[in-house]
Amino acid sequence: VGTWFTDYPFFKAGAIPMFIVNTTREPLNDRHYRRAMAFAIDYSKVTALGFSGYSDTIRSGLIMPFSAEEQYYSQDEVDQYGATVFDPSRAAEELRLGGYVSHFEDTTIEDGVTTFGNLVCMLNAEGDTMPTLEIMSPAGWTDFESIVKLAVKSMRSCGIDVREGFVDASQYWPAKNTGQFDLF
Repeated sequence: VGTWFTDYPFFKAGAIPMFIVNTTREPLNDRHYRRAMAFAIDYSKVTALGFSGYSDTIRSGLIMPFSAEEQYYSQDEVDQYGATVFDPSRAAEELRLGGYVSHFEDTTIEDGVTTFGNLVCMLNAEGDTMPTLEIMSPAGWTDFESIVKLAVKSMRSCGIDVREGFVDASQYWPAKNTGQFDLF
């Protein structure tokens, strides 16, 4: 098995992997919640496992940081505004700033280290239980499925109540065009 390139990352993407967030729905209309999600994703695992190591490091922004678009990419702006850094403590801080509280079962503290168990639910600033959000993705698109599973596992471990939503393409495309999704 070989690739066109002899050096890592072995593949140059033609598109930017991203979650499309339906900001017309709560809590996705809250910047603290969205930033918490961004800090809760373990991007190194997505690159290594979801993309099988055939991808450049994931970075914030809607401009590809290589090839023809590279001249428009600003690392300074990414450093200032971006959130493609896996940092569970920053995710927790963003949730706290938004007034969200995550409840876990089977949490243990050993030698001063807290290990959270299974996420039970999230509460909003008013103390109401929030519905579980869903990342909609086409069933059978194994690369997408891997990425979604990795992101969900990572976000749930940080206290964000989200699940996979693998659907047939006949449901996927209409949902995208009509906004009938949480995350896409």
